[in-house]
Amino acid sequence: MSNFTLKLCRKCGQSFPATTEHFYQEKKKSGGPTFCSPCIPCRQATARTAASTRYHDNPELYHSRRANRSEDQKEAKRKYNQRWSYQNRQQKAERSRNRAVSPEAAVRRDRAKVVRAKESRARASRPYKSRDLIVIAGRQQGFCYYCQRPFDFAGLSRPTVDHRTPKARGGTDDLDNIVLACLNCNQRKGPKTADEFQAYLREYP
Repeated sequence: MSNFTLKLCRKCGQSFPATTEHFYQEKKKSGGPTFCSPCIPCRQATARTAASTRYHDNPELYHSRRANRSEDQKEAKRKYNQRWSYQNRQQKAERSRNRAVSPEAAVRRDRAKVVRAKESRARASRPYKSRDLIVIAGRQQGFCYYCQRPFDFAGLSRPTVDHRTPKARGGTDDLDNIVLACLNCNQRKGPKTADEFQAYLREYP
């Protein structure tokens, strides 16, 4: 004899044992009825259709909710900044003192912050991903594409992404144009193409 408690499905009206076989989760502490496994996809599809129809028939409602959500996010960010300022009063006061003592350093930090944000956006928009760089590193067997020295992930020997044909000279972000070069070679290469730089290395190793 089964010891499982029966649970009522609100959609089909049938009773099933309160197990994961018939319901996505065990019976709640409140004992309230829920939807059985076959009825949940139907309910989700019905809800999506109803929401789409509601917003299609009333676009003002959709735009107003988006505007309200944006305002809620701004308000949440403002409250977070206030809470952070209160919890980190000493750090904020020290930042203010440093800015007053050395405004040039503060300007440099602000510029560096802008540069990091631009680099982050550029990394997010680049067509090649980290897994592509791993494939390229395996193809080069851990050696610089130009000087053939092994990477050591420190100093001027750490790997960097380089374009065989620079983007300033019409190069693209295609994987055929991407190689891994040590920082030293990347800096020395500058706007040269791969063939030009390899000829330069033969003359000035």
